[in-house]
Amino acid sequence: MMLSSAGCTRTNADGTDQALSINTEAKTKTKANTEGKPTVNTQSMADIETETVSAKTASELSLEETEQNYEQQVWNYLMEQYENEYAAAAIMANSACEMSLYSYRYENDTEKNIDGIYSHSLAYTEKIDSGEESRSDFIYNGPNGGGYGMFSWTGSGRKGGLYDYASERGCSIADWKMQLDYAYQEIIDRYYGLYVTLLTAENIKEATEEFAVTFENTANPNMNMRMLFAKQYLEEYGSEDYLPKYKKGNLLPVNHSYDYMAMTFREDTGSSNIYIYIAQCVLKKLGYILLEPSGIYGYRTTEGISRLQEDNGLKGDGILSPEVWKLLEDGEK
Repeated sequence: MMLSSAGCTRTNADGTDQALSINTEAKTKTKANTEGKPTVNTQSMADIETETVSAKTASELSLEETEQNYEQQVWNYLMEQYENEYAAAAIMANSACEMSLYSYRYENDTEKNIDGIYSHSLAYTEKIDSGEESRSDFIYNGPNGGGYGMFSWTGSGRKGGLYDYASERGCSIADWKMQLDYAYQEIIDRYYGLYVTLLTAENIKEATEEFAVTFENTANPNMNMRMLFAKQYLEEYGSEDYLPKYKKGNLLPVNHSYDYMAMTFREDTGSSNIYIYIAQCVLKKLGYILLEPSGIYGYRTTEGISRLQEDNGLKGDGILSPEVWKLLEDGEK
């Protein structure tokens, strides 16, 4: 199936356009039937597997992205991060409609050379990597004053974060694995609800739409095109009769080996993070709070935890302690 849309095609090494995800090789599809409860990993992938980020130059990376197996590599990497095929398809579809999955491309660059490379974007990226283009120039100016990278990052805060993240990793700003890790870090740091949706999505529509609205925050989402690409990616790389690994509502891990089970949070610390969001989800499910989970530790969260503690013979101090995590975990069962 050939698709055509501005910014939604890729280019073969011979310079000819192709629709994204076109792969005529037969695949063996298997039924995914594992079940479990999601664990929340607030480390970046860099902290876990630093060897996954390469020391490739921007030029080498741009050529890599014209190779036939590039999309498969991106799919596999997203599956490691989110463990949900609907999430992987949704994220790839959004990137496809933003930047055609290219990590070195800047917004509105439409000129490709004979090798299928956006040569202007590549030259710009090489200037960033070499330091010729300063951090300030990158985040406040940039070609066309627009976005950059797989998700067309815009705004000085997000572009600055991308620049710094690449610098810390010691890789090109166009490294696609680094960019997927940065997006992952943004999601667990800022978009708690989206993270849970991506882990537990039961269909392609909810994952694609929420990613477009929450993460991309685009003025013109063109949701029909994003859905079309998401379905194509799922058809190409997904499993037959896919069942999500994680279930909605099951937000706590099945054992105590995860770091946040030993963490303590309280209202007066001004805490706001994914851990508190998850605790609020369970508190609401158990009827101890009525507010929508936000990840912000306010007085209503304190009151809800206090009632949970008192109902279980503990002092109602409203502190999210290891003992409270154990109660929340038990309440999920």
